[in-house]
Amino acid sequence: MKAGGEGRKQDGSTKQGFGCHKGYPAGHYRWRAFCYGEGGIAKLTTKLVSKRAGVSTASIHYFFDTKDALIYQAFAYMVRSLREETIAIRRSEADPLMRIARSLEVHFSPFHFMADISIIWPQFWAYSGADESVARLMHIFSIRMISNSMADLRALGYSRADARLKAIELSALQRGLWIERR
Repeated sequence: MKAGGEGRKQDGSTKQGFGCHKGYPAGHYRWRAFCYGEGGIAKLTTKLVSKRAGVSTASIHYFFDTKDALIYQAFAYMVRSLREETIAIRRSEADPLMRIARSLEVHFSPFHFMADISIIWPQFWAYSGADESVARLMHIFSIRMISNSMADLRALGYSRADARLKAIELSALQRGLWIERR
């Protein structure tokens, strides 16, 4: 997979169009049309993606140079959407306990447990063991989640060591539920 998996023009600028903005699918409705469906990544083909998105396979190849680039962008979209929702919660909620609760609600929302979405999370984890750029994205995602939880737990009076342990447990709970509910 190319580093970052972004669709780039030969001059280095990011490709636009096909529902993409800076190389990312525009919205989850459009993004879901690109992605996995019941078969997950193993059964993903550019023909299937183009059919679901209602565009030619040439468009898929233009905006996503490889299947791996498309897969990376799907992972990046999911991480980015959770990050944006988490930032909004952290900015709007002053109570650290409520920030934790609301963050967990976002991670466990019905959107993330729809059949074609929930299958992505275990595959994201599996891909992170085989692809360096996906591993980096997984690491960033994990560190952010743990860091946010630690900050809230510290504000609630936990020691640094206890807050870290509890934050890791919250992260494990989130990942375990995605695996169990798919």
